Amino acid sequence: MAVLFAQGTGIKLGTVPIASTPTYTVIDEIISIAGPTMSRDRIDVTAHDSAGQVRKFINGLLDPGELTFSINYDPDNTTHDDVAGLLSVFDSGDIRAYLITFTDPTPTKWEFDAICNGFEINAPVDAQLTADITLSLTGAIDFDSAAS
Repeated sequence: MAVLFAQGTGIKLGTVPIASTPTYTVIDEIISIAGPTMSRDRIDVTAHDSAGQVRKFINGLLDPGELTFSINYDPDNTTHDDVAGLLSVFDSGDIRAYLITFTDPTPTKWEFDAICNGFEINAPVDAQLTADITLSLTGAIDFDSAAS
């Protein structure tokens, strides 16, 4: 089993949702990525005549979840700013396409639509200026994306 070094994993921001064929821009200065936090509803289908007095379940709807990432925030960086960057996407509330590229040799790419519903600045006295970005995915993730 190969162990991959995570440094170099990237996220790209699309100009529009996937259905409209986005053009992507690399988001600069990403320092950590967490998610997406995918889950699936669990539906209890236990009946009075279920064998062995044991609950039974089936899968329900899939929730693609949220993805969070942190950046070294630069208000003048065009991928961070309020003109065309992450702050403008947060402010508009628009659904946009995103593309994660992993560090495997292929490389693996996941494409999805999301709304940016969190933008939190962190300005500690003894460290760099950062921002935490939260994306809520909407719709299915294309785990085999050929987008670039």
